[in-house]
Amino acid sequence: LGRRAGQLSGGEAQRVSLARAFVLEPELLLMDEPFSAVDPQTRGQLLNDLSSVLAQEHRTTIFVTHNLKEAAQMGDRVAVVIGGELKQAGTPQEIKSNPIDASVEKFLKEL
Repeated sequence: LGRRAGQLSGGEAQRVSLARAFVLEPELLLMDEPFSAVDPQTRGQLLNDLSSVLAQEHRTTIFVTHNLKEAAQMGDRVAVVIGGELKQAGTPQEIKSNPIDASVEKFLKEL
């Protein structure tokens, strides 16, 4: 409190953005790589915080990430999109255990 947005650290700015989004009580949150600009330690804490809030709020969220661990932590269901095409959707365990084709299997191995 008492500081301008430009004076906040990356993690603080991310927390403020999330708080603003939740105050509006949207039915759907769309988050595209929301923590890409923060350091790994802050990123981990923000993911834990967001995961807890979403579980309590039961808020539908589309969380875009290139990180399989983040996807598994954040999503009951995840989708694999390759080249703009939806290749597979399911639980993280289903996708990891049974990739639908060679492109999904290759994608998972590269992560």
